[in-house]
Amino acid sequence: MRSFCVRPERLRVVVGSDLRGDDGLNLLRGTLLSAVCLGAEIHQTIMLESGRKLICVDQSRDQAIPSAGCAVVIAFRPSDCIITT
Repeated sequence: MRSFCVRPERLRVVVGSDLRGDDGLNLLRGTLLSAVCLGAEIHQTIMLESGRKLICVDQSRDQAIPSAGCAVVIAFRPSDCIITT
């Protein structure tokens, strides 16, 4: 298994999407464990299908905060990813 690093603010969390990666994005599927609004940011903890946990930081733009337990897709550009092993 390869490991990689992506800054949390470079990750985009999409709820209920049918993203397929056709636009060149890397996609990870998971389940939202928690979403907490911290002023100007929303911190989301996600359990990936691999069993690893991931924290995403999104700017609060008056969007609806998704409910824990919903399926999500995490998308990020290949240029934002650093392979570590």
